[in-house]
Amino acid sequence: MRYLRFNCKNGDVWGLPLSKVAEHRAEYYADSDYESTFKEEFEYVMGDSFEGLDWFRNNCNPDDFAECDYFLVSKAQKANFYDMINESEGSIAEINEKALKGGE
Repeated sequence: MRYLRFNCKNGDVWGLPLSKVAEHRAEYYADSDYESTFKEEFEYVMGDSFEGLDWFRNNCNPDDFAECDYFLVSKAQKANFYDMINESEGSIAEINEKALKGGE
């Protein structure tokens, strides 16, 4: 299956089947261009290495597709807690001790 790949800032990688984008584009051109057919437009996107991504970037919003159309390709690796602390920038701050215990 060919899919669009989205590398998210949190490290997750999500996918969207290219066929969904091809359908979106084919519906548009089949309705607006009397010389095109849905099948021709769909096959064009499915056989091209750029057109699906270009169409998605310039003619779609992520919510043009249902959440269930997207799928998780890979989940970000959960870092070791101590590695995260070691790699972070430290600073001094104050907090009310009651807030730490779930109070004010």
